[in-house]
Amino acid sequence: MEINVNSDQIRIKIEKLRKDSITLIELGNEMFSADGGSLYPFDIFVCSVLHRSLNLTIGFCDLLDKRNIISAGPLLRLQIDNCLRLYAGFIVRDPHQFAIDVLGGKQISSLKDKNGKVMKDHYLVEQLSSDSPWIKGVYRETSGYIHFSEKHIFNSVRATNEANTNIEMRIAKEDPNIPDELYHEVIDAFVYSTELLIKYIKGWIYTKDNPEEIQSFKSEYIKEFGKEPDSRARYSIKKKNE
Repeated sequence: MEINVNSDQIRIKIEKLRKDSITLIELGNEMFSADGGSLYPFDIFVCSVLHRSLNLTIGFCDLLDKRNIISAGPLLRLQIDNCLRLYAGFIVRDPHQFAIDVLGGKQISSLKDKNGKVMKDHYLVEQLSSDSPWIKGVYRETSGYIHFSEKHIFNSVRATNEANTNIEMRIAKEDPNIPDELYHEVIDAFVYSTELLIKYIKGWIYTKDNPEEIQSFKSEYIKEFGKEPDSRARYSIKKKNE
């Protein structure tokens, strides 16, 4: 059953996400072709993020087509989790050793970044928010979709008069009473999360394909500022060359 909404903008946004899913596949091909097809441990880690993100994106769109925001909401939270896990690989001293550790079964929340800070979720959210300020609020709000909360209660109960003296409770396969505004918020957050993933994956592909240029930039940055570049400064060179 297709989504029954009046807003064409919602359909446009869902279609954009479906196109982003194709971009994720294309990025995988670019990554494995970069640097003459060389394969590094971080490639394997990024591949798993791409695979998970692709399936979450497709599932998210399919659930919205069926107007099932209760099931779609947690997928947004998982997409943000992808962003945090990928970002962690950009703030460690050695991304390949990081990937080996994760592939070996170590939890990212037990590993440390290049400054010796344990990369718990709240720390990653705080660090990533300097690049993407929206992520703090979205991370907080989407936690309500993972754990049973007022979001689930208010999805199944609503007032039927202005005085709120009568209520309607339902057990249904769809959420016909969810306003379009909420769909816009959830879809926009998923779009932002997916675009953030794409941005960092493109950064890794450029780094992999231009090792000498990146190393030169890193050396100059350390010489000028006395420290290693952070994830934003490290890949500003990519933006300059686009």
